[in-house]
Order: sequence, then C-alpha cells, then structure tokens
Amino acid sequence: MTTTISNTRSLTPKRSLADDLQPLTPEWGKKSISATVAGDLDAVRSLILAAENNQRGKIVAALWRYRVAPDVLRTALENVYGHDHGHLCRALHRGSLVAAFKAAKFSIVHLDNELTIWRGGVGDDDLLLSGLSWTRDRDCACWFAMRFPDPFQPARVVKAMIKREQVLAHLTIYQEDEILIEPFSVSVKTDGNVDEWKETAQRVCQRRAAQRNISKSVIAGGREYLCTTLVAAQTQSIASNP
Repeated sequence: MTTTISNTRSLTPKRSLADDLQPLTPEWGKKSISATVAGDLDAVRSLILAAENNQRGKIVAALWRYRVAPDVLRTALENVYGHDHGHLCRALHRGSLVAAFKAAKFSIVHLDNELTIWRGGVGDDDLLLSGLSWTRDRDCACWFAMRFPDPFQPARVVKAMIKREQVLAHLTIYQEDEILIEPFSVSVKTDGNVDEWKETAQRVCQRRAAQRNISKSVIAGGREYLCTTLVAAQTQSIASNP
C-alpha cells in the first residue's frame, strides 16, 4: 500500500509596507500611508508627524526594510534623526543606520573637499568615536560636551579632518551644522580644555536665548526645552562643573 504525502502547505499572505506602517500610525494619520507608499514626500512628513515619538524610528526602519526610493528614505531620516534620535537608533542598529544613510543619497556636493569636524561629549575615544554625529561648528561641540556634566567621565571636545566622500549626510534642520560619518572612521585629538569649553558652552546658551527672545519656548527639533530659567540653571551648572 502506497502512502501519498501531501506537499501542500499553508501560505502566509505576503506583507506589504502599508501593512507594516498601519500599527505604527494613529488613526488620524493613516490617511498618509498610501501616499507615503506611493512616494509622496509631503505624506512622509505627515506620517512621521502623526506618529508617536517612539514609533518614528520604527517607521524609518520599515521604509528601509522595504527599500523605498532614496528621496523617501532621505525625507524620513532627516525628519526623525535629530528629533527622535534615540528611538531611531533602537529601531535600526548602527550598521543598518549607516547603510540607510548611504542609500538615502544625501547631497554633499556643496561641501569642501576637506573638512574639519568636531564632536563633544563625555568618555574616552572609543565612546566618542562610536557615534555618527559631528559638527562643523566648534561652539556647538563645546555645548554638547558640557550639556550633561558627568562626575565619572570627563567632558571632551575632539577634532578630526575628513574628506568629503566620508560624509553620510549634512543636516542643518536643527541649526547644528551636523555632519554624519561612519563610526570609528577617523583619528581624533582633543581640542582645547575644559575651562574654555565651559566658557564657550555658556556663551552658546546665552546666544540661543537671545536669538529666540523668549521667556519660554521649545527648540525646534525637540532636543531640549529652553526657557530663561533653564538657561540660567544650565549656565550655573556649567560654571560649577569641576
């Protein structure tokens, strides 16, 4: 007696980008999904604006997973990277994030062939070199170095020279003249000393407050809440940081 074994199997319906975007988007924002899939850049911005902050990185990850057109990916990255940087880095590990920026094809032709860039933060070279974000504005780097004083890790501002082709993206949306490069791709040296960084960071705080001429506001991009009292508190923190 011959037994016939069936080769039939249940087929799981193939998922689409729209399917993956649905649970990441509130009801009122779902009208932007179909246009986003079709490549409408305004719809991409609307979709990201509608989403909760902790879902925006996942939206970029979905767009990257489905290999959308460079302009769609670029629009999503530039609208999420600064505002919801942490969520984006959790949704895309470092290697995928670098690959996504490369695929987005940000224009860098306006940059010089050689650039000087700075990065401010705390910790040793490995910690500072592990990030993508640098700046052409040294004052901005000093502010980042002194933003969150850490009693256990020294603040540092480091400097590097790079070629234009090393740049993944140049972001100016948050007025930080931000240059993104691959982690661990440069050699650095410390630029300045802690007293000078404190003084510069203090000056940046005062300049930002004066530029906005406000008593209470939220800096575009949501990176920090800045009001006159906070500027005073941050300035005092910088001045008293050993």
